[in-house]
Amino acid sequence: MLLHGCSTTSSLHDDEVLYTGLIATDYNNYESDSHQRTVEEEVEAALATAPNGALFGSSYYRTPFPYGLWIWNAFSEKTGPVSKWLVNSFGKEPVLMSNVNPVLRAQVAENVLQNNGYFNGDVTHEVFYGEPQTTKSDTVKRPRTAKIQYHVNFGTLYTLDSISYLNFQPDIYNKITAGEGLLKSGDPFSVSMLDQERNRIYNLLREKGYYYYQPTYITYLADT
Repeated sequence: MLLHGCSTTSSLHDDEVLYTGLIATDYNNYESDSHQRTVEEEVEAALATAPNGALFGSSYYRTPFPYGLWIWNAFSEKTGPVSKWLVNSFGKEPVLMSNVNPVLRAQVAENVLQNNGYFNGDVTHEVFYGEPQTTKSDTVKRPRTAKIQYHVNFGTLYTLDSISYLNFQPDIYNKITAGEGLLKSGDPFSVSMLDQERNRIYNLLREKGYYYYQPTYITYLADT
């Protein structure tokens, strides 16, 4: 295993690049508060991708001994029973850049921003390649490893202004406005909170005997 530790890319094909983790995400253009920190955690979760040998599952830090990858490199192409047992029990397939798909992950992170009131937020990425190495064909040198850094621009946070409950029958209107609503003027826009308020009304009406009422009967109209 120590011998194979010198090369974590020995099993890669010529057109494959080993993903080796994230560089610290660059967050900018935001005002720090509890809402922003919560959204940042959700963005981190959307961007997280653990490389081979990740330290405690981290996307940023690796152990110096990715033994699972070494075992895969040494035995994955062998057909003997011992080799198959080692690969199945301890081997880890290389995490390739093509599997990470940073473009898609950036789009998911942008959706997280927009669902939490950062309507103009955007997420981009950069790929930092390692030193070129000779490929299996021995005809050309090309990068065999790469890291990714994401740039997250929050932008303006949009908040709720006035909130009205429209087109409810008078008795239902009185019931849903008598309690404490979850939507308050000045709060950040949040799709999750809109869904929670919808479910609050649904549960309240079910308790009052409206058994056939459904959350989907409530729609939101936002005048920006």
